[in-house]
Amino acid sequence: MNTYKGNIILLTIVSILSVVSLYVLAEMHLISVNLIYVSTILTLLIESILALTLMKQRKHMNLLKHSDDDDEHKQYLKLRCHTGMIMKWIFVVSLLNVALITFMNQMSIIAIVGMILPFVLHQFISIWNAKTIYKDNSTPHAPNQGSPLLAIDEGERYMSLKSLLTTYVISIIALVMGIAVLTIYSITTHNNQSFSILIMIIVYALITLSYSSNISKSYREM
Repeated sequence: MNTYKGNIILLTIVSILSVVSLYVLAEMHLISVNLIYVSTILTLLIESILALTLMKQRKHMNLLKHSDDDDEHKQYLKLRCHTGMIMKWIFVVSLLNVALITFMNQMSIIAIVGMILPFVLHQFISIWNAKTIYKDNSTPHAPNQGSPLLAIDEGERYMSLKSLLTTYVISIIALVMGIAVLTIYSITTHNNQSFSILIMIIVYALITLSYSSNISKSYREM
């Protein structure tokens, strides 16, 4: 599993470096290329690769979920965690595309479409993933989407858990809204805020991926 996560991280880093290298070469007038097209196409390509990885995992999960073997059931739970991590990576890649296009400071209809397209693909993948992953209610470790947190444990433990989960959700929503506001501000005022956007994306990635990693670690220790 470590190799699996490492491959996703490596794919993302290489892709980002590729776009940044193209930008530097274009600024030095060594190449002539529309970087908005390159960034958007590369982002969609990364998301497609991650989506195919997700589909492959889902197929493997379907083979494991009906098994009575404890080891295979644990493997199934681990794969469920990794599907969530893939979805978060797809969203992070979409945000990075926004930061790169903003950094290019070439705002136009094409640039706006280039920002939106990866999020549209992300939504389609999210809808498909939500419909498939929540069909199986066989495990108590993964409640249905939108179901309330039950007060199984009374007292401070329950209150702390609920507070932490609420804080996590609010933080993620606030970060995404902040990125959206800064992007709109950059477009409308031509005041490039790509550095601030990039910092917020890094914070978003650290929070969401750390959350998924800790859940995955808990399943590995079962």
